[in-house]
Amino acid sequence: HGNTLLHTGFTIGSELLTEAGISNFKVPLRGFLQDVQKQYHRIPYHNSIHAADVLSSCTYLLREDRRVSRAPLGNVSRLATFVAAVIHDVGHFGRTNRFHVASHDPVAVLYNDQSPLENMHCTIGFSILRQPHSSLFKIPSSTEDECSGLPDADFTLLRRIVIESVLATDMAKHFETLSRFKAAINYTENPNETAKTLEAPIYAESV
Repeated sequence: HGNTLLHTGFTIGSELLTEAGISNFKVPLRGFLQDVQKQYHRIPYHNSIHAADVLSSCTYLLREDRRVSRAPLGNVSRLATFVAAVIHDVGHFGRTNRFHVASHDPVAVLYNDQSPLENMHCTIGFSILRQPHSSLFKIPSSTEDECSGLPDADFTLLRRIVIESVLATDMAKHFETLSRFKAAINYTENPNETAKTLEAPIYAESV
C-alpha cells in the first residue's frame, strides 16, 4: 500500500504540531507514522490507505470547525483528532469483534470481550508513542534538539480524547454513538463535552 499514510500524516501532523507550539518534531513524527503504517495489515479495507483517507476527511472537518464554529476546538483536541485518525484501525485483522469474541481469540480474551479491536488499536498506537524514536509528546530531559513535547496535563487530555474517539468506532455501539453525534451538532459551552464531540468526526469518517 505504499507510504500513503506516512506522507499524508507527515503533512497534516506537521501543521497541527506547529500550531500547538511543539518544535523539533520531524524525526519522531516520521518514526510514529512509519511504525503505525507497518502495523496496518494488507487487507481489503482496514488498511493504511483507509487510515489516510479518514485522516484527510477529519482534517477537512477540523478546518471547517475553525472557520464556522462559535467554540472551535483547541490545539490539544485537534492533535488528538490527528492521532486518533492515524491509529483508529491499526493492527486490524479484517474480522469483526463478534468473530473474535465468539472464537475466544486472544485479543478478545485480553480485553475481556469489551471492544477488543478498538482497545487493541489504542494499545498499539500509544505503545508506539512510548518508543524513543517516535516519542512525539514526552517532554525531553535536556537535549535541545529533541521534540519539545506536551505538558503532562495536555498529554492526559490528548490520551483521553484519543481513546474515547477510537472506542467510539465500535459498530456495536452504533446507536449510542449516533445519538452523541447528533447531540454534538448542538452548541455547548461545557468543556466536559469536548471528548464526546470529538468522537463524531472519527466515527463518521471511519464508517
